[in-house]
Amino acid sequence: WVLNRVSVSGRQNVPYGTNVILASRHQSLIDSFPVTIASMHLRDFFLPWLLPWHTADRSNYMNNKFSYAWGWFMKIIPISPTRIDLPNLNRMVTLTRDSRLFVFPGGTRERSGRPVKPRAGIGHVAMETGATIVPVWIDGMDQVLPIGCNWPRLFKRIRIVFGKPVYYQDILDTQDPNDSRPSKKAIAQRVTESIYALSES
Repeated sequence: WVLNRVSVSGRQNVPYGTNVILASRHQSLIDSFPVTIASMHLRDFFLPWLLPWHTADRSNYMNNKFSYAWGWFMKIIPISPTRIDLPNLNRMVTLTRDSRLFVFPGGTRERSGRPVKPRAGIGHVAMETGATIVPVWIDGMDQVLPIGCNWPRLFKRIRIVFGKPVYYQDILDTQDPNDSRPSKKAIAQRVTESIYALSES
């Protein structure tokens, strides 16, 4: 953070308190760290339950007992990027209600500069919690830690933009009571579109 040039805008769009989801673009393995720091109110540093839980690919962070224990201590929720992980989705619901959650709607890093197809997980958490979803645009992290690079690079320009909360009550109002999957996907798609709409901010 200190050794890179970081600009932050829209910080006022992040509400204070719990039941908040930060939904971010995904460029590198360490995207969540600068976004978390930029999103925090000063008093959050003294209220650890307001530090967001982070979702991460279990194969990258939690592939042995030590890293699994360390991951939970660091508030990391291990998920699978290739299949539905219902136990951890339900855990995310519980944790979001009493804290905050940081997610990447697509579940994986960009590799072409184009949006990653969103997964329905964020829609599931939103429907169960009614959480405020704040879209986050981050740019430049692919230069700090490109795919295949093991150590961060310094003196790069990073831009973080927090957008206005995503409205999705209309999707909830029209959902099929017998099949919630289309509504979950619709919420995920709207969140993704809101993230990429911030690219010109």
